[in-house]
Amino acid sequence: MATVEADTPYLIIAISLVLLGAGMGITIAPATGSIMEAVPLNKAGVGSAVNDTSREVGGALGIAVLGSIANSVYRSDIDSRVLQPLPDEAGEAAGESIGAAIAISEELPGKAGELLASEAGDAFTSGFSTSLTAAAVVAAISGIVVFVAGQRRAPTPAADAGVSPSTTEEAT
Repeated sequence: MATVEADTPYLIIAISLVLLGAGMGITIAPATGSIMEAVPLNKAGVGSAVNDTSREVGGALGIAVLGSIANSVYRSDIDSRVLQPLPDEAGEAAGESIGAAIAISEELPGKAGELLASEAGDAFTSGFSTSLTAAAVVAAISGIVVFVAGQRRAPTPAADAGVSPSTTEEAT
């Protein structure tokens, strides 16, 4: 999704969204299972609450951070030469959001409206791509950390028998 352009066909976007949904579907259940296995049965409610809270807080923070990145890139990419000929209020509004820029472009005559709509679309797409690239980097780093930290040590024969290592040393 980070490579989407303004003229990317919908089929590519749909395939990307299907892959995203499939990836979320195959990761959420095992993650929930891991959390629930880590708590005793009498604390299952607490484990479920922690799982739900971490998912909600993570989602909200992710949306806030990625939205801020997208907005920052949009604002820096919208070309001041395109906004400069507009009245102050209209230029400021177009620089704030893609929706305002498109609404203003529809009111402008001819090439000026087309240019504003095109520049705003390009700036929005650039912000969208940058935020999704940042999300991909965070996901890759998180995956590596989880993979390294989540490596389970091979069980020892004493652990398999339910005997602690100190007990086996004393018995010999």
